[in-house]
Amino acid sequence: MDIEVNVYRKLQNWYDSYEGNLVYQSQYIELKDILPNCFGYHLFQLEGPKNLDWLQNSPIGHKVLGRFEYPELTFEDSQIVIPYDQIPIQENSLDVIILPHSLDFYPDPSYLLKALVAPLMPEGSIIIFGFNPYSLLMIERWFQCQSLFEKCNFLSSSNICKMLQENQCEIEQVKTFAFRPLLKNKSAMKKLRFLETLGSTCCPSLGCIYMIVARKRVETLTPLRLKNNAVPIISKKNVPVTTQRSIK
Repeated sequence: MDIEVNVYRKLQNWYDSYEGNLVYQSQYIELKDILPNCFGYHLFQLEGPKNLDWLQNSPIGHKVLGRFEYPELTFEDSQIVIPYDQIPIQENSLDVIILPHSLDFYPDPSYLLKALVAPLMPEGSIIIFGFNPYSLLMIERWFQCQSLFEKCNFLSSSNICKMLQENQCEIEQVKTFAFRPLLKNKSAMKKLRFLETLGSTCCPSLGCIYMIVARKRVETLTPLRLKNNAVPIISKKNVPVTTQRSIK
């Protein structure tokens, strides 16, 4: 599977930029409201920013950070290196999964999502952040303002929701934010601040970043009991009586 080794490192560095930090702060606020209500024993995050302070909002004790390459930074809990072509995590072992733009740069996002839902416990939560193709962010892609977006899949939230539903997940929340184009110019970003209020009011689905919260549902089969007064399929009255005849 062809994966650019440095693309997720670029994502980490982008989070440290001015516009990337604005996105991080917005995502931090969203996770601050969601993570306290996600319970369990094991939380797993695949890729994302260097700053992992948002994980402090989770009451889960064991947090695991996954990277597609050996990380330079140390994480106080657990770190694992994820092979590009497989997810070496036991099925039904995770309670919460966070994917901060992890699907945006993977060559086969459908495969990656399916491989990550498998380790999720029934009733476990998965939180996905992605770049919205139906937003002002596409202006930057057209004019190639940022090299980060050259390799971006730009998957729509509806496509992600469809993939989640195909993998036994129920969608609980879909939300977009960051309605300004993600420009490097601080002065221009400040002048366009009014778009945050205007966008959230007039076109709430056109934010540059979307967030999807879903829960894994597993249908169980309920055994049917035969009623006491039920009529048997074969009645004794309907069974033909055979007689023995002598053969000469």
